[in-house]
Amino acid sequence: NYTIRNQQKREYVSSDYLDINGIVQRIQKEITPNTVAGGTFETTVGTLMSKYKKSENDFSYYYGNNSLFSSEKIGKYAELSLSIGGTIYISRGWSSYTINPDARPDEFIYELSLGGKAASKSEEIANAIAKGLAGFKPADESDSTAGNHLLTSDQLKVSIVSSGYKIRITVNPVATKTAE
Repeated sequence: NYTIRNQQKREYVSSDYLDINGIVQRIQKEITPNTVAGGTFETTVGTLMSKYKKSENDFSYYYGNNSLFSSEKIGKYAELSLSIGGTIYISRGWSSYTINPDARPDEFIYELSLGGKAASKSEEIANAIAKGLAGFKPADESDSTAGNHLLTSDQLKVSIVSSGYKIRITVNPVATKTAE
């Protein structure tokens, strides 16, 4: 604390606070019981590319780069990345593949990278995310252990796995049952 020439006295507080609720809220915006990344599994790769301002050059069949965004800071100690998976490339000859804008992803993969104070709390954060996803229920109680969860809604299946300083959240469509 100090005063300079009759100026207002200023105080500064430094905090090492970990905002788990802020992380959970960001994931809740991404994953709802019917949507993921603001779309559905009927959303085409081309639509996702437009939404995230990606070009064909941003994707690589050989390097497995299917990232829609990466390392988005969502808190002091957390970064979020999103990629898509599935049969989303077209063969253009013997060894050339390009992204198929008409394809539909089979999965959305979120990766939460934790640092600082959050790095040792991945299990706690994964548990909070699982509890915070409204409209989902555990697929099977035996599938949920500390830091690892399998949840379902009528439309989506969500797997949450914490490992070290990372949390991987994979979203797939619920398999539809065919009538016999």
